[in-house]
Amino acid sequence: MMCIRIEFYNEPNIVNVIKSITLRWVGHVVRMDQNEIPKKILWTNPGGQRGSGRKKSRWIDGVNEDARKMGCKN
Repeated sequence: MMCIRIEFYNEPNIVNVIKSITLRWVGHVVRMDQNEIPKKILWTNPGGQRGSGRKKSRWIDGVNEDARKMGCKN
């Protein structure tokens, strides 16, 4: 049995689609009031301990990295 791989042109990369949706959602959260729960979670530092050699990372740190990789300016 022979598999034929079909390449679709102009098909978006699913990783970039997910990152852009996440960035759009973060834009909504940033504009929320300070007392809204999603905004509090966005800027919260994680508690507890990590294993040695690994820093604590916040969700917003991952969003900033995704924005940098996708070429967003602000």
